[in-house]
Amino acid sequence: MIELTYFIDREDVKKVEEEEKNRFVREIIANIGIPLDAVWPEDAEITVNLKIELRKLCAQHDIVILDDGDRGIEIYWEEGLIAKWYKPQYKLRVDNTKIEPSKKMFLEMTINFASVFEDGGEENVEND
Repeated sequence: MIELTYFIDREDVKKVEEEEKNRFVREIIANIGIPLDAVWPEDAEITVNLKIELRKLCAQHDIVILDDGDRGIEIYWEEGLIAKWYKPQYKLRVDNTKIEPSKKMFLEMTINFASVFEDGGEENVEND
């Protein structure tokens, strides 16, 4: 399992979480060997049309992405679980060096995920 930590402004929580989740999904699909640049350019914003195209692409390649209902996801390929994104954990932090009160508080976001493409492979995904 891999763990990443980010320090973010409170206003940016949803945006950063969504960006990181999309980056994770894109990386997993690319690791399968599916060329994505024509459908999903690396820095592209996720639009409704892009989601439709990605659903078609996933269906063509037997990829299923399931939302666990608690901001986590599981990715299956050819009937097997190949990756998991766990709900991010947040800690409220204070930076007393900031003068402006609205900038003193920020969040520490910790993301955990596992895939068969990292060291440890399938054991990491199935042993949570």
